[in-house]
Amino acid sequence: MKYFTLIALFYSILLSAQDKTGYENYTWDEKSIENFDISKHQDEEVVTIKEKKLHEFVVLNQTNFIEYKLIHNILWVNSNDKIEDYNKVYLPIYSNSQLISSKARVITAAKKIIELDASKILDAKDEETQVTYKYFALEGVEKGAIIEYFYITQNAPKYTGNRITLQADYNKYNVDFELVAPANLEFKFKSYNELPEIKKDTSITDKNHWKLHLDKLEALEPEDKAPYATLLKQLVYKLHKNVDNPTVSFFDYGKFSQNSYKNIYKELDKTSTKAIKAYLGTLNIKSSLSSLEKLRIVEADLKTTFYVTPQSASETENIESILKNKISSEFGMIKLYAGLMEYLDIKNQLVFTCNRSQQKFDPEFEAYNFINEYLYYLVDEKSYLDPLDVSSRLGFPNGYLTDNYGLFVEPLKFGDFTTGNAKIKYIEPVNYKKSTDSLFVNISVDANDLNTVDLDFKQSFTGYKAIYIQPYVHLSPADTKEELLKNIITQYYPNASIENAVFENGEKSDFGNLPLIVKADIKSDSYINKAGRKYLFKIGELIGPQIEMYQDKKRTLDTEDRHKKFYYRELRFDIPEEYNVKNLESLVLDESYQDDTGKTLFLFKSNYEIKDNTLIVFIDEYYNQNIIAPSLYENYRKVINSAADFNKATIILEKK
Repeated sequence: MKYFTLIALFYSILLSAQDKTGYENYTWDEKSIENFDISKHQDEEVVTIKEKKLHEFVVLNQTNFIEYKLIHNILWVNSNDKIEDYNKVYLPIYSNSQLISSKARVITAAKKIIELDASKILDAKDEETQVTYKYFALEGVEKGAIIEYFYITQNAPKYTGNRITLQADYNKYNVDFELVAPANLEFKFKSYNELPEIKKDTSITDKNHWKLHLDKLEALEPEDKAPYATLLKQLVYKLHKNVDNPTVSFFDYGKFSQNSYKNIYKELDKTSTKAIKAYLGTLNIKSSLSSLEKLRIVEADLKTTFYVTPQSASETENIESILKNKISSEFGMIKLYAGLMEYLDIKNQLVFTCNRSQQKFDPEFEAYNFINEYLYYLVDEKSYLDPLDVSSRLGFPNGYLTDNYGLFVEPLKFGDFTTGNAKIKYIEPVNYKKSTDSLFVNISVDANDLNTVDLDFKQSFTGYKAIYIQPYVHLSPADTKEELLKNIITQYYPNASIENAVFENGEKSDFGNLPLIVKADIKSDSYINKAGRKYLFKIGELIGPQIEMYQDKKRTLDTEDRHKKFYYRELRFDIPEEYNVKNLESLVLDESYQDDTGKTLFLFKSNYEIKDNTLIVFIDEYYNQNIIAPSLYENYRKVINSAADFNKATIILEKK
């Protein structure tokens, strides 16, 4: 949970004390297993026999508000390949939660019951994150076994917006989600992806009780490049109001924006201003540069020399301390960028959103689970800065944070007072023409030895196509650069001899201003074969290997790309004077798709001309849409496959 969610409007809830009931005696559910006819599911690898999720909000007194979660699952494993996936049960025990009760058991195919109690809970540590977690190591899991477990946890209440995903890649039966709360707390719910709406149980009067039951929840099979987590059937809930105090608003993007503005856009004091001025001085930035150019240099330094820690402390949130120690919390880094842009007089707005590959921002349902990623919108430049993603650069934020809605905090002035005004707007993706991969190859052969081709190779990258390399070239030692150059070139020509490979425009502030260029001299004998008195030149392979997308069954899920992209290829072949060139029609391809407005979304187009005895091949290829509905998938696939078809293009050299 990120900082702003933690500081979100936490209004006091003055309620009478309520006791937790029903958990102490919770145990196995024998009827669910007895009533399930396994013989009807022999063609399935895994089946959920029962799944129960129950969240109960309990107020113990005026200062203690807690949430209990009960998770109870029964699964049948019918595949040896799936045993490893299900022989551990992970328990969600974190710093703000406590395990109240848990049990697990395995019922083997021979009906032997192996029961595990709390003494069988083991600890493990993630070496990368250093987080310790708990799990049941299940014994006796085999093909045909039933796994049953439940656990009850006490947690800090999560009521500002919580997402519950119910669907999976296997069939589930007898699925229940329930939420219980004191009678004076009203919750709001919204279902997604055709999940039925949850219903309130009006037969219970001393509490509020919402229930959702599904006899069967069919599997959703993953598909390549699909935003799978967003497409599963799920719901989001949030606390809406306290009927005993209806004037209190619990969730309001407007007040959230006001608080955010107050905490982030604090007027720079003299100490912070002095620290920023001194820091900028260490970067030796030319005064003649524009504010935007200066910000590019600053961002490059912050993202390569500063460390962002997940821990918050006063020194990691203070601008002077951050600039001195080069260590910051996430909140501190967001504040620092706000201070720097204020000092540089760059108009900006803070934007809250989420990663669209995991969750879509819902513009119609206010909940804090949708605001867990941050951007700055630069008003005059109409572009975005991603303050926390070290692999991004100004104008090219994490692409999954674009093509999504977001909460924009716009400054709103009342006389001398300024506050944040909430506006939900679409975060437009970066234009495809700004992320280019251009290849220029001059090709020559020795007329006396047509088996070997000499390639004068040049490749140019901009935008997202350069972002993972260009900002770091200047930091790389010579041997690392050499290896990187080799990797880039051998992706195109795996069996070639490479000489004089170099990077151009790899300095610290070149990204966004100049393209990254790779140049090399290449020699290869892999592209021309003799066939009698003719030579077959596999010129199509000079654009490098291309993906070929196969489709065995109809696409059912959206396809999503991180960003839009544009490719340009130009091949110049000096035709030997003694030879004619034939089969040039293989160089001509034209595949594209236009939407109802006439806008071309996907295109692959190749053509050629002969000028001064030089064969020049031109190729344009671009993808001007990130989110591709299943109805468009076949058009998208055809364009991608056209590049693979061009790979097969072969021209014939025949002596005059």
